[in-house]
Amino acid sequence: MIADLRRVELVPWLHYALAMFLLFSAPAVCAGQKTTKTGEYFRVICHFENDKVAVEALKTAEMVWPEAAKLLGISDRAPEKPAEIHLFRTIKDYEKMDSELTGGKFQRNLAFSHWDTQASYILLQPDCSDETLKIVGLPVLTRRLTAHEATHLVRYVSIPNHRAHPRWLSDGVATWVEEKVMTNGRWSPGVEDDPDMSTMILQTIALIEKGDLPSVKYILRDRIDDVDWQTRYALRWLLLRFLKNFVDRKTFRSIMGEARRLRAGSDYSRRLNSFIEGALGREAMKTIDAKFKAYLRSLTPQWDEVYRSLETAGRSWTQIAFPDKNAISWRTEPVGKDEYALEGKFKILPNRKQQLNLLLGRNHDGFVSVAFAAGSGVTIFNYHAKENRWEKLGSAKSDVLQRERWMRFRAEVGNDQIRVTLNKKLILTVSLSGRSMRGPWGLGAQNGSAVKWRKVGLK
Repeated sequence: MIADLRRVELVPWLHYALAMFLLFSAPAVCAGQKTTKTGEYFRVICHFENDKVAVEALKTAEMVWPEAAKLLGISDRAPEKPAEIHLFRTIKDYEKMDSELTGGKFQRNLAFSHWDTQASYILLQPDCSDETLKIVGLPVLTRRLTAHEATHLVRYVSIPNHRAHPRWLSDGVATWVEEKVMTNGRWSPGVEDDPDMSTMILQTIALIEKGDLPSVKYILRDRIDDVDWQTRYALRWLLLRFLKNFVDRKTFRSIMGEARRLRAGSDYSRRLNSFIEGALGREAMKTIDAKFKAYLRSLTPQWDEVYRSLETAGRSWTQIAFPDKNAISWRTEPVGKDEYALEGKFKILPNRKQQLNLLLGRNHDGFVSVAFAAGSGVTIFNYHAKENRWEKLGSAKSDVLQRERWMRFRAEVGNDQIRVTLNKKLILTVSLSGRSMRGPWGLGAQNGSAVKWRKVGLK
């Protein structure tokens, strides 16, 4: 996920010595060919050769500074020296940098921003072949990380007390600006229709259902360590989003202003929270938890992304699976009927593997997967979740199913069977043996696979 380097207590001369060491030594960590693009606010350094990725990453980052400045209440004037964003092509290069700068603290995050170097370090992800990268350009997940980490850099460069900022502020601001940039750049269809952010909303709603939603005071005090680390990001982002809607513009600006002005120190968060509670007022604080909960329930997330990553902006959607996980994204609403058809187009990209999965009938005991494998054919499985068992319902070879070719598909559910057609030709029919198929549908890609989907929907 995403992170910024948290506070380490050092005496002032050690801060200076460490900063000088890191600034002069960090660029030498990864040798070899690079692609560098420089804009008004940022410099993107790809530690590999790819002009298209560097250009798109810079375009994304450049949109961050004005949005972050507006939210934080600071000038959008460009810094004297552009802030640096480093992109790495391999996990080895990223981990080497992480080890040098933080001792491996952000190995699982795959992205972090560093106080002393005032730079961001991001692994290009999901990992994919050079051929696929040439087609998709900057992957949507890396674009998100670029916007998120670039926002951290705006605070580092512009706000002297940024080291004292609590996590709800640093991560909330970064994710809010990420949301704005992704939507304004038309790389996201909007929060509730975006698989990544829709899933973040679902994570917080799940806390409500279990009775585990932390109070607003606990989130403001960063006392949410009992919540899993990914859901913490969701809580911080949605709290900031809620506050922007819950309070008037003048009060919100005053909170951001106080966060900038307060003297850094061990009691910074206590003093900031005291100001926030005073600015909101005693009566408002009495009802804020109920209103925050109601706000979360008012959102209507459309996707439940179990494993990344799917982007749903524009006419063609891109889905790239990590090498060790099948990408799985479900619609949240059930189909709700026994007879229906799901149709659209797909193109299997030249990644390390070439299998996409059409997912149907999700319920508490599993789902049905229609697997399309390039150069092979179609196989339909029934996944039994309680037993963690895949039951093969049938398969058929198909010479027409090739990679890098748009294919029209249709999966018809009805009469206790599934009928699959490719380019209007019937390929496979299997019996469902009474299995209910009224649940949500979804899209998937086998680990190491990548696909373009187009105009997918129920008919």
